[in-house]
Amino acid sequence: MEGNNITLFHSTQEIMKITGGDVLSYILGSKLDSVGAKAQSLLSDFAETKVNRSDFDAQMTNIKSEMENIQKTYNESSDLEDEGKDALHGRWTKVDNMIKLGLSQMGEE
Repeated sequence: MEGNNITLFHSTQEIMKITGGDVLSYILGSKLDSVGAKAQSLLSDFAETKVNRSDFDAQMTNIKSEMENIQKTYNESSDLEDEGKDALHGRWTKVDNMIKLGLSQMGEE
């Protein structure tokens, strides 16, 4: 998205340029944070028997679907810079490992 950079100005001084890759990295990172929070809350609620098994399964399926959609966008994007990819990969791994750990503690896969 080279032609679609946004430049922010303060008076006549350029502060920073935001590329399409920066925006995408921010959006995907925010989505990962949101999915991670949902998963952590769901795992906690299930452990405390605040949610029944069928609701848990349905919500976990939705969470996994959101993770797959984020991964698909990440894989298909040519706009992400290496630094943004590394940061997103780290966030992805953190959320994925948290979900796997929670499920394994429950005896699930």
